[in-house]
Amino acid sequence: MNAEDELPEGGDARNASGHESSHALERERLRAEAAERSSAEKSRLLGAVSHDLRTPLTTIMLRAELLEMGLPRGDAASAKEHARHIQEASEHMLYLVEQLQSFVRIESGRAAAWSQPADLAELCRGVARFVHPQAAQKGLALDVRVPEGAVPAVTDAVKVRLILLNLLSNAVRFTQRGGVGLRIRTRRDEAVFHVWDTGVGIPPEHLERIFEPFWHGADSSGSEFRGSGLGLPIARSLAELLGGRVRVRSRPGVGSCFSVRLPLGTGEGRRGE
Repeated sequence: MNAEDELPEGGDARNASGHESSHALERERLRAEAAERSSAEKSRLLGAVSHDLRTPLTTIMLRAELLEMGLPRGDAASAKEHARHIQEASEHMLYLVEQLQSFVRIESGRAAAWSQPADLAELCRGVARFVHPQAAQKGLALDVRVPEGAVPAVTDAVKVRLILLNLLSNAVRFTQRGGVGLRIRTRRDEAVFHVWDTGVGIPPEHLERIFEPFWHGADSSGSEFRGSGLGLPIARSLAELLGGRVRVRSRPGVGSCFSVRLPLGTGEGRRGE
């Protein structure tokens, strides 16, 4: 083999080395971008959670301080009122923690559903009791329509509760006047929940974006709504985990209606990772 024959081989080797270096740099760039996105998501998550937890935590601290000071003195009714506010704020904090845990499990692929017998009607009544103080504080009517008797199902009641809490709390957040509501009915082998409101509504181009983590809508003035931006993504993911789905219909300036369809279930067990 002469010198002329060796030149192309050396050139190919150098080209191959260059390509490998280029691919390595590209992989490193992609890893850096992924790490940056992960860091940004963690920052948004921590900011959202700290913001949401601050309000109920402040309520607990102030009410507990008043009780410790014995104020108002000798007024059992007021003391009971302080205790009620502490209980409601504690339940709200627990709900936020459950929401955060669900999001982490979903993102890590570790979410699983445990199916057991449940009464969906009583579950809906419990969700309404939880959301009632939020609606009352804003002067909103809360319309809950569930059968007087039981609505039996075999499902993960904890996850169904979180789905409905997220949807109904979201309805209250985006409604300034009028009301919000929750209704349940059964159809063949599935339960259908409707959560509606008379709030700001959702533009057609945002009907899918509302299910993206950390995404926030804005009102007609362009002011962004505060909140974690996790409620709707979690609701959709949990519904799919339970074998159901979430749909939304909305008219800007009129209101929205979220429909959740879940199988009533036929047996106990575990679903998911």
